[in-house]
Amino acid sequence: MTSQNDVEKRGGGSADHNTRERVLAELPVTERRLQLAGISSAVLEGGDGPSVLLLHGPGEFAALWGRVIPDLVTTHRVIAPDLPGHGATGLPDGPLDHDRVRTWLSELIERTCASPPALVGHLLGGAIAARFASERLDQLSRLVLVDSFGLSWNRTSPRFALPMLAYIARPTAAFPSDVPPRTLQASSRTHLLHHRSVLRLG
Repeated sequence: MTSQNDVEKRGGGSADHNTRERVLAELPVTERRLQLAGISSAVLEGGDGPSVLLLHGPGEFAALWGRVIPDLVTTHRVIAPDLPGHGATGLPDGPLDHDRVRTWLSELIERTCASPPALVGHLLGGAIAARFASERLDQLSRLVLVDSFGLSWNRTSPRFALPMLAYIARPTAAFPSDVPPRTLQASSRTHLLHHRSVLRLG
């Protein structure tokens, strides 16, 4: 089980822990720890009704769903975990591969949902949700993907992709100045057109 010392060793620190506690105190949920696929996992739960399971994006944690949780808990049972290696959820002793993440999510559903939930994923959470749905559709009632990774092949120019990867790794660092604005505009336009086509197909 991950202790506060373990969280601090991973770089969370007491200041981050206090921020987390303040954010959680304002949400109509309770937090508990579950052992899932050998991973000590932090899970937020609240509300009654059909289950909705929310998976956050990279570098985030479950409480960032705070804008939607207060409305959702009025009509649904909401489950929002910190993904493995994020927030207050630990990492396994062995590799964190696809099989481990699939088992982790399957066990989470079995332990927290009385019936198949609607699975909602954002960015990385969407990629995990889409892959899970393709293999374990019987465990879900619905699938909602929000700006998810991995929806199509994307051959982005390295002059655009490398600065974006650097930004994802360090969002507070200065943005490289050698990327022409036209490159960013063209790639953003392509990204928008792709998402419009996905919406039409849905």
